[in-house]
Amino acid sequence: MNYSKKILQVIFSFLMLTFALSGCIEESHSFVIAPLRVGDNFLYDVNIVYIQKYASKGKKSIINGTVFSSVNGSETISDGFGREKEAIKFYTQLNYTYPTSSFIQHMYEYLDIETSFPLKSVLRSQNITYEFYPSLKFYRALSENPFSNYPLIGGLTFSPVDMCKLFEGRTVKKGDKGTIEIFGKKIKWEAIGEEEVNNYRCIKVRFVFEYSHVFKYDNQSHELKASFDYMLWFSDTFPQLIKGRVIISMQAGGKEVGKSTFSAIIKDFGRGNKTISWGEEKPTFPSKVSYGDFGRWVYYPPTGNKSTNISFKIERIIDYLETANLSYLNTHPNSRVLVATYSEILKRWQILMSDETGEGYLVEISCRGNITKIVRSREIKLSGLTLPKEKTVLTFSGCESVARRFIVMEKNFTISFGINSSLLIRTKGLRNLKLGPAEIMFDSIYSPLYVFSTSKDAIAIDGETGQVILVVRTL
Repeated sequence: MNYSKKILQVIFSFLMLTFALSGCIEESHSFVIAPLRVGDNFLYDVNIVYIQKYASKGKKSIINGTVFSSVNGSETISDGFGREKEAIKFYTQLNYTYPTSSFIQHMYEYLDIETSFPLKSVLRSQNITYEFYPSLKFYRALSENPFSNYPLIGGLTFSPVDMCKLFEGRTVKKGDKGTIEIFGKKIKWEAIGEEEVNNYRCIKVRFVFEYSHVFKYDNQSHELKASFDYMLWFSDTFPQLIKGRVIISMQAGGKEVGKSTFSAIIKDFGRGNKTISWGEEKPTFPSKVSYGDFGRWVYYPPTGNKSTNISFKIERIIDYLETANLSYLNTHPNSRVLVATYSEILKRWQILMSDETGEGYLVEISCRGNITKIVRSREIKLSGLTLPKEKTVLTFSGCESVARRFIVMEKNFTISFGINSSLLIRTKGLRNLKLGPAEIMFDSIYSPLYVFSTSKDAIAIDGETGQVILVVRTL
């Protein structure tokens, strides 16, 4: 499977900052990189060249278009924990043209004015919207320092605003060197020269770094490695990039699977007049949401004490299985529920059970009136399975309580629990969880994980903290 393609589909929408060059200036000059203001807006011409490699073959794709970015001012929003925060709202519109088609995407990013940390990132494309909420678990999985100044993939922050924020307020001249923090790593940068770009006198800054991440897919570990080569052109007292270019080389399993060159150059801009007073606080993440309901997972996740629209609770299913004289449970009496999905419209549960042996049992159970019966079942083998003895988890009713704050509830819904997010998303035979390409984000980071789905929307919730991680809305 081409893992780089899935991840680059997400990265494509956000990496829009990069570029190519022009004429030399001899005299050294100190460039002051100005801070952003509310009302700033910038329009870039963009070019993307992506070479994707399949075995010995390669496919080259070229995308042209424009990127419009603006600083829209402050707004009060709810973060993934339901806390109201004052945020600065940034808007980005992508207009891309392929050889045979074109598309427009809209992105909104909300940065906490007290910490300048991302609270929420929104991607809207055609008839679907993805809302990403940064989490401490995700930062820790991707970064050596979860409170890096520029966590990149952690908050899906791929606009020029993020890259410029690393240098905002600095005075830079040719020959200067320094460090910035990306993925929690100290990255060395150097101002390698001056150039004139579109009649702007610019200082050219370059930095190079590598990043690798091991993720699980189908119970196997895979290493994805990416090398980044950034070249940025800043002009005196200008708050954004004049020009930029980034070259990204992707490797999977030790082989190069893709290479991309993203480039852009300023086309037009407008300057705002309201300064932004950023705070210097560090971001905080509560241990749990205050409005959740939590219980102990020993053999199964409990229904809990909140009101619920689940017609047939999981306790009824467990009682039924324990009295059904199943040969699997006779030989595996300590099996526990690892994955449980309930469909209200079908009045049906799907349960994946296993113990430390990794010998699992996937069973589908129908509940109609007073009749409970097994529709189908089979034994499956789970490799590399490590289970905690017990865990405090969000309950099923607690999941509903959280979901109700973010999406419109319906009578017919599906609710899914997985003691491990990789198990929940990858288990064959379970119903589609509607996460789409965003499911690659989860690999095995969240343990446990809930997904609540209606006919239009889906929401992914950290089953340990109750924090909302992702909301998918159909427009």
